[in-house]
Amino acid sequence: MRRRATLGDDIRTLDRLGAILLDEAGAEATPVREYDFPGQLCISVSGEAVHGIPGSRILQDGDLVQLDLAADRCGFVADATRVVALPPVDAETSHLAECAIVACRTAIRETRPGMALAALGGVIQEVVTGYRVFRYPRPLRPWRRPATSRTAGSAEFRRKRQQRQI
Repeated sequence: MRRRATLGDDIRTLDRLGAILLDEAGAEATPVREYDFPGQLCISVSGEAVHGIPGSRILQDGDLVQLDLAADRCGFVADATRVVALPPVDAETSHLAECAIVACRTAIRETRPGMALAALGGVIQEVVTGYRVFRYPRPLRPWRRPATSRTAGSAEFRRKRQQRQI
């Protein structure tokens, strides 16, 4: 995926490639299944913080592209993020890339068995806020989390996983 993020590509093309790779691996995108997310990957470009929705935007010089994939295969979930900087890269873009890398490493270090996904999101949000990478003229609308927070050890999560395996 990193090698495919090149100048002139649109974001939907990268998302379609992600769908093909998931299908070949016998996996499915977790955000699609859990939240009805409109893409296979969360793709954020330059000033977008996280969880960008794939669209028709064309990648350009200096863009910072974050490829975020959460996938489920046989009841196991993996989540990976890669950041690709399309040259030339300015100081602001380098700062945002550093923020993404630190947020990812912090999330990996802080993850614990049975940890709620919302709690992990809070860890990431804390890092991103500390880097002051936002340029929004107004506060972002808060995301409304589902009524129940699912963890890998919760009864609801196990029940849904068993239903998918039948």
